Amino acid sequence: MASTIAENKSREETLQVTAELNPQLIEWSLDCIEVLDLDGRVLSMNFGGMKMLEIRDFEPLKNSPWVEFWHGQDKEAAQAAVAAARNGDVGRFTGHCPTLTGTPKWWDVVLTPILDAKGKPERLLAVGRDVTEQRQAEETLRAITEGTAAVTGSDFFRSLVRHLAQALRVRYAFVAECTDKAKSRVRTLAFWAGEDFVENIDFTLRGTPCEKVIGGEVCCYPEHLTSLFPEDQELVTLKAESYKGVPLYSSAGDILGHLVVMDDKPMSDVHPNVPILRIFAARAGVELERKRAEEALRKSEERRRTLLDINNAIVTKLTRDDLFCAISEALGRAVPFDRLALTLYEPAADLLRIVTYAGPYQRADYSPIGRALDLRDSPAGWAFIHQKPLLRSNLETDRQSSSEERAFGHGFRSLCALPLTIRGKSIGAVTLGSLQRFQYTEADAEFLMDVANQIAIAIDNMRAYDDLRRRVLRLGDADRRSLACCRWRLRFDWRRPSGTPRPPP
Repeated sequence: MASTIAENKSREETLQVTAELNPQLIEWSLDCIEVLDLDGRVLSMNFGGMKMLEIRDFEPLKNSPWVEFWHGQDKEAAQAAVAAARNGDVGRFTGHCPTLTGTPKWWDVVLTPILDAKGKPERLLAVGRDVTEQRQAEETLRAITEGTAAVTGSDFFRSLVRHLAQALRVRYAFVAECTDKAKSRVRTLAFWAGEDFVENIDFTLRGTPCEKVIGGEVCCYPEHLTSLFPEDQELVTLKAESYKGVPLYSSAGDILGHLVVMDDKPMSDVHPNVPILRIFAARAGVELERKRAEEALRKSEERRRTLLDINNAIVTKLTRDDLFCAISEALGRAVPFDRLALTLYEPAADLLRIVTYAGPYQRADYSPIGRALDLRDSPAGWAFIHQKPLLRSNLETDRQSSSEERAFGHGFRSLCALPLTIRGKSIGAVTLGSLQRFQYTEADAEFLMDVANQIAIAIDNMRAYDDLRRRVLRLGDADRRSLACCRWRLRFDWRRPSGTPRPPP
């Protein structure tokens, strides 16, 4: 008996606590909860709903028609939902109802009947859930999708950043790709700056908010961006205050670049838009991968034709200057340069000497023909000694020889030096210089080594022919007739595939 009394008392206490708690749960719910009479007039509203609708005093709104909160098609949907609940069914719709101060809000609304003791509706319960963020995300997604659906390639990236910035109401948006294997630098593919596009830029990631993004993180900085990254002076120039960035991935999961939005004011809703950035970062990754594949195919074809043209020049051009002119013309169609210089080694003086040059940069006071280059104080000398390419991507920050200082003083911003080797021995070097930063990549260096090897073979053959001619001139007239035969055989050997028998002259 005693245990039964104790159980009943405990049950009563639980019911009392629940009865006291239920009104509190309703009052502080994050949903807007209203009680309506059967005519649809508002009888009460919970505190959470008043807060979301920015209502300080409910009394002026009491007994007002609930459907008058809605407009247009939403009002028609509200009337239908009230009618359904009055008939004992459930009414539901999604509509736009701004707050009392005019802040836009979208609501997912459910109306259900409150039944009396006989099971008939005596009042209506309206529960509205704030779905503003979801609705805005859907509209943003639709706007960006419609703006980018019909474009590809470079046009896609430009359309993406413009529509992204406008849809998210931020000043800046850009998409960038990694430019080196170490993923320490990126180059923008499109950069929207509030009113128009700005010129694409290359920059080092160290000390920037982009560094962690390229490392694979999603980064959000809602305010004080310049204080968080004091080394990044570009942020100061842009007056950037906030930042969101997501990585771009390839189909194999490798990071290709990143997509970024920034603003000149704080971002209060930093994280809700991240899923949208992820969606379009995925699309941008696919587009960038396709773009790279197309460029690789185009470059491969251009470079194949370039090597073929160089081989033809080796056969048809009989002087060094004519040969170098033909090679530079063919090479310029595949790899841009402002100056292309050929240097040959002089063993007696243990130095390299410029023997010819080509390209649009023709100032005579910059490395003229005949200038000697120290093997240990020039990019050409480094390539000659180490028998491998030397890249200087940005001479503004990386100059390690007096030759590079001189090149920088003449406006050059990047260069690539390549050795000329024959049978494991260096005979000279070829150097390409550009007035643009980051002009040459490691992939360019691999191709240019093929070109350098062809040049080395041509020079070696010319030297062999010149040596043979000098020897013949020292012999009698009868032996000079063999020169034409030897010359013909040399020219044939450059074209003859390995193993093909040599025909008689």
